[in-house]
Amino acid sequence: MDDQVEHLTSLGVSAVNISSCMEEDCDGVEAGEYSIVYGTPEAWILNPRWRNMLNSKVYSTRLCALAVDEAHVIRQWGISQDNKKAAFRETYSKLYELRSLAPNVPVIALTATATHLTKECILSILCMDDCFKIEESPNKLNVSYAVECMHKDTELEFYFTWLADELKSKEKQCERTIIYCQTIKQCSIIYATLKEILGNYMFAREDKNVLMEMLHFCTPEDNKKCILESFQNENGTIRILVATIAFGMGVDCKAVHRVIHYGP
Repeated sequence: MDDQVEHLTSLGVSAVNISSCMEEDCDGVEAGEYSIVYGTPEAWILNPRWRNMLNSKVYSTRLCALAVDEAHVIRQWGISQDNKKAAFRETYSKLYELRSLAPNVPVIALTATATHLTKECILSILCMDDCFKIEESPNKLNVSYAVECMHKDTELEFYFTWLADELKSKEKQCERTIIYCQTIKQCSIIYATLKEILGNYMFAREDKNVLMEMLHFCTPEDNKKCILESFQNENGTIRILVATIAFGMGVDCKAVHRVIHYGP
């Protein structure tokens, strides 16, 4: 969300993220000084300050819409897929409370990756009865897919040597690539495998800038910031990123034309 705020601000649109704003900015939010206000479900639903703000005179008269972006996570994170385990972020399943906090305000839900079951879940939880739907086919003609079975008795290096060789030969001209993993452990294993193959080729010969990085939930903030800045620039130094889905949603990645999913 901070990435979105920064982008809008650069375009001259006033925006703020209540999940990370400073106290002096919070007063401005309550006064209605921002055109777009971002926030996590936890901030809107669990924080009394922001709940009450939606009922204030300023927001009752000026709020024109509520937008739920990446709405597919309502089902993925807000609802337990196993009765023995709690939902990852249960507040996503309570977003319907926004209806009572801001009655008569139009609601829009946006997603590019919802299955039929997920769509039904979104509409149900957000109480979007008889809503207007805009749908497109997920089939993108400019995107091609390739699937390869990875045999358990084959060394991991066998499947990633081609990528390491490309980075060695092309360096900053290597096709920018994201390798998505399901767990932090998988990230660490693939990163370590590539690092061993690359050796000193992890760094550009010209200026010694790093060409490969790793990002997940536990990545230090300073390191995460550098990675985000690199991916917001088409000519950013980092060419290969090994990551979990902690990287991606809401981030304006530039010039990424190849994505590898390690596992279905």
